[in-house]
Amino acid sequence: MAICFSRANIFIRNFNNNMILDLVRPEVRFSQSVAKGSAADRHNKVVQISDKIFQALSEHINKEKISVEDMYSVLDRVLPESKPIRIVSYKKDGSRCCSVDYIEKNGAFVGQEIAVPIKKRKMESKYLPMYMHELTHALDILFNPKYTLRTKIMEKTKMYDTRYDKFFDETLYRWENFSTEEEKSEILKKRKKEMKKLLSHKTLDEKINCVQEMRGVLISEINAYNAEKKYALQMEKKGQSVCQDSTKSTDAYLFKEKLKLLNELCFSIIKSERNNLKKKKSATV
Repeated sequence: MAICFSRANIFIRNFNNNMILDLVRPEVRFSQSVAKGSAADRHNKVVQISDKIFQALSEHINKEKISVEDMYSVLDRVLPESKPIRIVSYKKDGSRCCSVDYIEKNGAFVGQEIAVPIKKRKMESKYLPMYMHELTHALDILFNPKYTLRTKIMEKTKMYDTRYDKFFDETLYRWENFSTEEEKSEILKKRKKEMKKLLSHKTLDEKINCVQEMRGVLISEINAYNAEKKYALQMEKKGQSVCQDSTKSTDAYLFKEKLKLLNELCFSIIKSERNNLKKKKSATV
């Protein structure tokens, strides 16, 4: 089935399950029977699977380490369907020493890859909450194939550029500094202006794709940080060591507040387009 990428978002707006089955490879999505239900239903399934994986991995901790073989074994046993999730050693510098990304082959996403600190095929158990953070992202992708679809469409239409990447780093993922509600309010006003500026020269389809992708990113990030902190606190309660970052509050990112701004912006874009269509229709009568 061909996609008209110049009008990509028409497919997004009118998407049905059959289209998703055609356009998103089975390696990066669960089947309809597993992923069916509302957004809340799918999130609850992510939490339930994550809880089972965390519990199983906790039982495999030996001398404060977890083997990669045990990590694979638990995934094979707990996931409702077998999916290619590769576990590799994290190579980059920085306090966040874990990541997740797609595995790409011949332009198609054929799996996912979680990078964690590994030495001699073992991960220190203190990194387990961070691993669960990245696994939450991976599960979100498997349960929400529209995330993958939108990524591919934006990639094909060359919407990922330096400006877009900079916006993610300096606006969406910015650690905000404020000490009063007034300062927080001013920051959010500034972020809203930056969002509008990013979208100002884009077509309607591009605007909606950008906003929807950013919404998905923030929703998944909120879920992932909540999972990481929950598991870290459980480990601490048992006297087990965890990374300091795993229990730190992430409120300063203002993820929930930025998500609210995006929801309002999406509503505003759609409302404006509907008004324009009404005016055009009236003019032709």
